[in-house]
Amino acid sequence: MNGKGNGTIGPYLVFKIGPTEEYGTTATHSRKDGNEIWTNGGFEEAMAELDDIQDRIAPLVFSSLTVAFSSAQTVFRLIEAVNYGFIRRGDRLCDMSFSISVCAIVSKPIAADDVKAIVPMCVNAFV
Repeated sequence: MNGKGNGTIGPYLVFKIGPTEEYGTTATHSRKDGNEIWTNGGFEEAMAELDDIQDRIAPLVFSSLTVAFSSAQTVFRLIEAVNYGFIRRGDRLCDMSFSISVCAIVSKPIAADDVKAIVPMCVNAFV
């Protein structure tokens, strides 16, 4: 991610969440492209779990990160969401109807050591 087109510069923070269960699909069609399998709307139960995780955890984590990195120059905002899973044999599964994943950015440079110290503290407080 280079920030071109969205007015951002690194570093970037990726907030990765995922289902805690293994799910089957109800999709009737799929497309294989290399090691990716594309479906559309075949994982309603997984999507419901992801929505629940996002609704409960993401606001708490991002509020905590905002306070921890608080300054006039620090802004967290969504710049891209990527949704995927893996099947047992390792192929990447992309369901186009998944609706959640969160990533955020900080709009000023922050030392890597500061990030390594603060982010786990903020995330672990809620998970």
